[in-house]
Amino acid sequence: MPDLVVLMGIPGSGKSSFVQEQLEVCDSMDWDRPVVVSTDKIRLELTGDAENQTRNGEVFRLAHHRTVTALLLGYDVMFDATNVTASARKDLLDIAKDAEADTTLMVLRVPFEECLRRNGDRDRVVPLDIMVKMLVKYTESLHAIGTEAWNNIIFIES
Repeated sequence: MPDLVVLMGIPGSGKSSFVQEQLEVCDSMDWDRPVVVSTDKIRLELTGDAENQTRNGEVFRLAHHRTVTALLLGYDVMFDATNVTASARKDLLDIAKDAEADTTLMVLRVPFEECLRRNGDRDRVVPLDIMVKMLVKYTESLHAIGTEAWNNIIFIES
C-alpha cells in the first residue's frame, strides 16, 4: 500500500528542506525515493516563476493529478505545499482514499520569528501580510487536524 505524506507549514518553516533531507536519507540507506510533488516547482514549470500565484487552479489540478497517478502506480508521495487550509488537506485525503493509500500529515512547528528570518534570507520573499494570513490559517488548522482522517500526524519541532 502506498503512502501519501503531506507537509503542513507556513512559508519559511522548512518544508522543502525537510523533503530534501528525507531524500538524502533514502539515498544513504539505499531505499526507494518517494515521488515529490511540489506546488512551487509546478508553478515554476508552468509560469517560469515559483512565486506566480496567477495559475493556482491549474497548479493544484496538476499537483493532484501527479499525486493520484503516482499513488495508483504504487509509489509513495511527499506533497510539498503549505496545506494550511482544511479544504487543501481534504482534497489530499480524498485522493489517498481513492488510491487506497495510507496518509501521514507532517506538521512543521517553527516559531513565527524564525520563519520570518528564514523568509527574509530567501530569494523568494513572501510579503509580511501574507505570512501573517498564513500563520492565522496554520494556527486554526492545528485545532482541526485531530478531527481529520489521517492515519498518522507527526509534529516536527524546529
